[in-house]
Amino acid sequence: MGILAAAPSFGQEKLVKEVERMAKKDNANLVEARTLIAPALTNAETAESAYAWYVAGLIEEKDVEKGYIAQQMQQQVDMPKFYDAVYNMADNYMKAVEFDFRPNDRGKVRPKFDDEIKQALGSYYGFLVNGGAEYLNKNDYENAHRFFDKFLKVKKMPLFADSDVAKQDSLSMEIGFFNAYTASQIKGKEDEALEALNAIKEVPYRQSDVYQLIASTYMAKADTAAYLKTLEEGSNLFPGNTFFLGNIINYYLNKEKYTEAKDYLGKVLATPDLQNKEMYYNALADIFAQEGNREEAQKNYEEALKVNPNYADATMGIGRLYYNHALQVANDATASIGDAKKMKELDAQAQDLFKKALPYLKKATELEPDNNEYLMALRNVYYNLKMQKEFDEIDQKLNK
Repeated sequence: MGILAAAPSFGQEKLVKEVERMAKKDNANLVEARTLIAPALTNAETAESAYAWYVAGLIEEKDVEKGYIAQQMQQQVDMPKFYDAVYNMADNYMKAVEFDFRPNDRGKVRPKFDDEIKQALGSYYGFLVNGGAEYLNKNDYENAHRFFDKFLKVKKMPLFADSDVAKQDSLSMEIGFFNAYTASQIKGKEDEALEALNAIKEVPYRQSDVYQLIASTYMAKADTAAYLKTLEEGSNLFPGNTFFLGNIINYYLNKEKYTEAKDYLGKVLATPDLQNKEMYYNALADIFAQEGNREEAQKNYEEALKVNPNYADATMGIGRLYYNHALQVANDATASIGDAKKMKELDAQAQDLFKKALPYLKKATELEPDNNEYLMALRNVYYNLKMQKEFDEIDQKLNK
């Protein structure tokens, strides 16, 4: 502790030199070294000294080196502490580089620590990914984002230009995604998240997820114009993706803009070589059904089935049209209890509609046998058609 006691008698630059010598010793007391260097990082004399920040980074590097060797020897290591040392090493060295590459009084750039820093970061910066993954597994998005972001910033340092570190590889794309993803999960960091997401939306890695996150982040900001624009861009890039299509339609429906919703779907359906065309017909049919236009709804469900005869949603859609119409007529029959003839006619009409619904509902449940919504609708049809055996079979399945 002699150095600490003598510190006031030294200038800050001299103190930095003493700490450097201390950190380089075998079995150096790195906790003490950190304590000693801390004032130099804020003191006016050395706060922008490349040397001071280099020594601060060196202390962390020595701690990282100790942890790395211990891992190689299969010794127990405090991994959160190890990852923090990696992060702090990168952070301090990045500041050192910033000041080291400043022009001197003659306008010349003469870095002193670039080789040492380049070697240290090149050796250990990959552990930033491990640290980020560790925090991500704990749903600690703040710290996960901090580590992933630092990893990407190290790769972009001019120090590594034209080196393997700077290459955009599959790991870079993956970490770019998770950096943006974790930012999007932090309340209050929507602008930072959007900056990170927009920076990678052209990168061929989980692009659909990126656009979904951009849309969700705009929604969190209550920027509905940008939200809708992003959904439309995503829908154009990823035809048939239910996230984009569903949210566009829901956006219009929630605002009761049925015409806009139908116009949008009509425009999409006119696109040549449209993939997953049945989904768009089905969505258009759903809107007509919600408006109460059974004829146009059925027409579009049938168009969907022409494209894909085994499309469960459209199959169920037609069945639901008949089923809901049957319930409406059955209610009318009940309301006509004073008119026996009318009541009989309406009951017969309802039964006919239930029968028309039956084959569509049966096929829908065959296509999606675990869909409880479909099973419940089919059970209700069996009940109304007094098909007790079939009713009991589905009732038993639903009540397992």
